[in-house]
Amino acid sequence: MAGHIAAALCARGTADRQALRGDCKAFTDYSDYRDSGGLPQRKRDTAIGAARRLGWLERALAEFESDMAFDDRFVLADRRSAGEAFAGTVVEAEPGRTVTTDKNKRVPRPRVTSAPWIPCGWPPTPS
Repeated sequence: MAGHIAAALCARGTADRQALRGDCKAFTDYSDYRDSGGLPQRKRDTAIGAARRLGWLERALAEFESDMAFDDRFVLADRRSAGEAFAGTVVEAEPGRTVTTDKNKRVPRPRVTSAPWIPCGWPPTPS
């Protein structure tokens, strides 16, 4: 049964295969840890363990959302409209640009200008 599920997931797409590999690695690592005499998971994490777990969960969620954007064109369009995902050509760069803050302190704020590349046929071409 498990072999059929793994084969079905591997046949779907790259993101599914990577997720399956990650899950298999996490399970194997924990199984090896337990087999080598490691203690079972605690009911409650310590403060440091909870912070590490939260960081890991946040990274996993961000990775999942970015993978989902590649798999679903509507999610990708939503992320592009929010300015989170775009592609383009750098037209101009000012790496030495500085600005003055409210406290009259000069801080570096480089500026990059790009010409966006939108692969979905926008703007529409007249026919």
